[in-house]
Amino acid sequence: MKGELTFNQALDLTIDNGSKRDFEPHRVTMIIDMYFPNLQMPFNEIMAKRDFLNRIVTGYKEQYKTGDTNGTKWLDPFQATLEELSQAITTFEKLVASLEIEK
Repeated sequence: MKGELTFNQALDLTIDNGSKRDFEPHRVTMIIDMYFPNLQMPFNEIMAKRDFLNRIVTGYKEQYKTGDTNGTKWLDPFQATLEELSQAITTFEKLVASLEIEK
């Protein structure tokens, strides 16, 4: 990660952030489905990227449990997907903000 974070530090961040649920995801999905159908595709893209990140993290955890702590092979897909997720979230936030302006 270009010397900014180790893989384990990034993993800790995703675990910490993922464990703090101050919203109910099924309610967000229901609201989008009912009232904002134009948000479905970008929201689903975010969820797909999140799910892929979770698979990367799970893959590394399983490898780690075997005693192989070298996370090098996971770095590139993790970083690339994390950056894609960040971009997708920014795009989604702008789309939501533009809905508010249209009121």
